[in-house]
Amino acid sequence: MRHLAIDRCTGDAMRLCPTSLFSQRTVISCLAGQRSSLTPSCRKSYDAVARALRR
Repeated sequence: MRHLAIDRCTGDAMRLCPTSLFSQRTVISCLAGQRSSLTPSCRKSYDAVARALRR
């Protein structure tokens, strides 16, 4: 699931969070802050990973 999210969100991360790409943690945080601007496929994958991590 995580790898799918990475594949689907790479473009969004590069577009929305270019200064955060040095660390996975900062990219995740940045994407969370930009959630409304994520592409639908990235948002869906991101939400699925977030739900899994909360369990």
